[in-house]
Amino acid sequence: MDTHANTPGQNLGDLDRRERDRLLQSCLGMKVRDIARLLREDGSYRARTSGSQRHYQHKFKPGTVTLAGRDGDDVPVGPLRTVFRQAGRDWRQR
Repeated sequence: MDTHANTPGQNLGDLDRRERDRLLQSCLGMKVRDIARLLREDGSYRARTSGSQRHYQHKFKPGTVTLAGRDGDDVPVGPLRTVFRQAGRDWRQR
């Protein structure tokens, strides 16, 4: 199996250690404002807000993307992957 052929459903455990570390390091330090900007550039709009959670919807894509936190907060890798999955994007291809 080629470890460099990344498919959207591939687990981090399937990657070699250097590639996994590179991917995780590139995601660290992403702020909530950066993700919100990426969602808006993709064509999503803020549908509603509930406390610190912002719910974005896209005109043509189904579902809602939930983004939690204040603008300056760092987003951990787990929630970051969830946001990209909800948005229908590959988190490695930011």
